[in-house]
Amino acid sequence: MRRRDDEKEQRIKEAVIEVVLAEGFGGASISKIARCAGVSPATVYIYHENKESMLQAIYLECAEEMYGALLSSVQGKQNGHQIIENLIMSYFQFVMEHEKLSSFVEQFASSPALTHNCSEIKGFTKMMELVEKWQEEHIFRPYNTINVYALLFHPVKMLAAGAISYHADATELLKELIQITQAALLVE
Repeated sequence: MRRRDDEKEQRIKEAVIEVVLAEGFGGASISKIARCAGVSPATVYIYHENKESMLQAIYLECAEEMYGALLSSVQGKQNGHQIIENLIMSYFQFVMEHEKLSSFVEQFASSPALTHNCSEIKGFTKMMELVEKWQEEHIFRPYNTINVYALLFHPVKMLAAGAISYHADATELLKELIQITQAALLVE
């Protein structure tokens, strides 16, 4: 039996992201991914049973990485203003620093056909639990947690996409977005 190699596994992950972003999920074949990673198709099968399980495993890994960055930004005692500022800034920074990974996660998450067999994303669950905790502590208004999540993160995706597409400095827009979000969500 062939041994697993962390470096090859990382190259396969990066190749999956590259090929999916270039070709879409339908065009991302094992052979194209293997070629992009510089490995044989047989090597890909050492790490993944099939294309669907490979895509799901890499999506879950990438999503957990993103949520890990978000969750680490709200560790320790913070007031509501700090929580919102840290979440928005860390998400924007993550998207800007991991553009391809973020695009892959977004594309995958937008496809119910692909996400239906994915196990629960622990980071998402933890984020929703924190939102509920902040609501119970009367830091956040008692809106539906999905709406709170959308208010916190979806506008940031739009700003990041604009900054990436137009090579724009989003500093002032982020400051304003933070103020708008704080006014909308915080109990004062």
